[in-house]
Amino acid sequence: MNVNEWSTLNPENAFIMFDTDGTSYDLGFAKNFSNFYWGSYFHGDFGTYNKTVTKTESNKSYVEHNGQTDETSFYFTNLFGFGNIGFRAGFYYSSGVDSNKSDDGTNVTASDKNCWALFTRTGWQNATIGSLEVKPYIIANFLFNNNGGTQTTTASKVTGDTRTWRLDLGAGGSTVLAKDDLKVSTLSAELLMQFTNPVDKDYSKDTNSYFELPVSYRIVFNPTEQFSFGFRARIDNTLNIAKADATKTTTTTYKLTPSAYAGLQYDTLKKVVLNAGVEFTAPQFSVTESKNKNTKTTQTTYNWNGTDGSISFTSGLQINPVKNLCIDCSWNILSDLIGNNLTTNFGEGTIYSIWDNINLLLVHNIKFQISYKF
Repeated sequence: MNVNEWSTLNPENAFIMFDTDGTSYDLGFAKNFSNFYWGSYFHGDFGTYNKTVTKTESNKSYVEHNGQTDETSFYFTNLFGFGNIGFRAGFYYSSGVDSNKSDDGTNVTASDKNCWALFTRTGWQNATIGSLEVKPYIIANFLFNNNGGTQTTTASKVTGDTRTWRLDLGAGGSTVLAKDDLKVSTLSAELLMQFTNPVDKDYSKDTNSYFELPVSYRIVFNPTEQFSFGFRARIDNTLNIAKADATKTTTTTYKLTPSAYAGLQYDTLKKVVLNAGVEFTAPQFSVTESKNKNTKTTQTTYNWNGTDGSISFTSGLQINPVKNLCIDCSWNILSDLIGNNLTTNFGEGTIYSIWDNINLLLVHNIKFQISYKF
């Protein structure tokens, strides 16, 4: 579903994937036609709905409660590739937890927390900027009730509305800096802009503008047929401008967040591939300036928390039992054992037996995804 890399899938006939954790479901499909590529993806999370209807002695029925007690949401997107271009368009919908409607036979009250969004992205597989070959893309999204707000109505009249809508615009790309038989290094960057406004200005006039500029460098080494490892360094720059109309306050916040990643892969050549990775996030630096028009004051705060860094691990394996069938497993044994402080969580003392620690070492839940390439 990547607008820049869709042609690398190249199935002989078609590609199908399925994934579930019992409450949510993922379905994917891709196929090359004579003149274009079509990829389709669906994710659904089906919640719980409750409705109660009561009849009075006069046989007049009314709904006591008609609402969503657990969120139902789905995301559906399609990608079309032709020539050097990939275009993807998606739609998201969520019922919102506690959206409900009550009718006691006289008054009707409702609480609407539904939200939806449209996503589009266009990418090019190759473009030339100066002497560099670049894979660029552009983004345009619209999100309604992106903040999970609520509109309340009584007798069909709006009595409150905390919902907002957001427009996203962005562009980015990646380029290969160096490539040979041993290694490949790439540089990636993106500029994302988000503009948030209230749905109903009678209840709020607050606005928010957000800008993000992440830059990352990645290098991957392939010293042998079986073994490969990589490293990625990333710097996130964000700028947020929030305007509160009631207090006439404008708050501008800049954040700088560096992070680093490393990963390795080992192919046993026995239909099993092992994967492991580690992520390190350094403490974040931020500057916040708050201007109040009413009091004519400006306050600037500088923050760097040396204890805010973190380290986390991921691990898994890929099983290919037969040709074209892939079982991709997330087996977070490293994360479960080490956590984020580089300290094992084995039990100590007389209350723990050796079997408790063996169980902790060997038993970990595995989540898997199945795909088949025809």
